[in-house]
Amino acid sequence: MIVISDGIDVSRERTAQRPVEFGFGTGNQEAQRRSVAIYSIFAPPAADVTQSLSFNGQGCLDKLSRETGGGLSSGNFGSSKF
Repeated sequence: MIVISDGIDVSRERTAQRPVEFGFGTGNQEAQRRSVAIYSIFAPPAADVTQSLSFNGQGCLDKLSRETGGGLSSGNFGSSKF
């Protein structure tokens, strides 16, 4: 699977309309259970975020990719935002 993301997990908020949490840990476990390798492409965050949050997002993508047998590319997108 190929994922293009800033790695920042915004799915952690539970609401009445969305009572199920599907975050990093669940995705990682399911990918491993189903033998799905995840290849991540880090894209800089579109919103203004702190540098530490951006590095955390990139680190999460790296961990997800490594633990599922994939890899991470953190290409230089310049000033482009997705």
